[in-house]
Amino acid sequence: MRDDLIAIRRQYDVFLALLYRELVARFQRRQLGFLEELGSIVVHVAVFSALKLMMGGGNHYGMQILPFITTGVFTYWLIRSGIGVCSQSPLTLRRYRAFPQVTLLDVAIARGVVNMAIYIAIAFIIFAFEEAIGFSGPIGDPLAVLGLLVTTGILGIGMGLVLMGLFHYAEAARTVLLAGFTRTLSFVGGTFFVYPDLPYSFRPYAEWIPMIHINDMLREAYFPTYRVEWASASYVAWWVCGTMVFGLIVERAIRREVTG
Repeated sequence: MRDDLIAIRRQYDVFLALLYRELVARFQRRQLGFLEELGSIVVHVAVFSALKLMMGGGNHYGMQILPFITTGVFTYWLIRSGIGVCSQSPLTLRRYRAFPQVTLLDVAIARGVVNMAIYIAIAFIIFAFEEAIGFSGPIGDPLAVLGLLVTTGILGIGMGLVLMGLFHYAEAARTVLLAGFTRTLSFVGGTFFVYPDLPYSFRPYAEWIPMIHINDMLREAYFPTYRVEWASASYVAWWVCGTMVFGLIVERAIRREVTG
């Protein structure tokens, strides 16, 4: 029992050190790329907000347009970036070959957690800025907003772990799938619409998409005037748990090939 506790403590220390190294690497080695990502977020918010304003004024079901779009863009970005950084973990593991105690799972989770923390922090900074300049009211339930963003980040990590196996065996699929899947997700995941916007004939199909559930619950938490009756937290939980469990199976299946 004592040896088990020592091993757990040692692995915990390794993981904390890995988190720090990945955080430093994110800014030191990819400064330009990171700034490009931030610029892309701003462009997404600006373009979708402008389109929404042209289509229907400055309000959507009582929600101000700028924070309405910002919430949707950040859920999309947490999924997109989570898939990207976690699915590339086998390549990142090469940097840690001198540290045999670092596993593929350690790298994937550390990269996912760092990515999630960075973008959630940026999201709240932008929310505060929008409130300060008068384009947004105060967040209705900040803890619920934080919880839903974290949930989205974990879903992105799980999906990244699942796709890590596919990309390991079919590297060429990365560009095609990431470009096609993430672009499609930005349009069908509720980035710039809510469930009541959909025609009745489309709604049964939309309910299969977890991002629409998350986005509607997130907007309910952000805007005190918006109420959601259809979204299912349990359905989102099943997606999060399912992708994480399947992702862990995939990681276990390819770990020996990657480290060997």
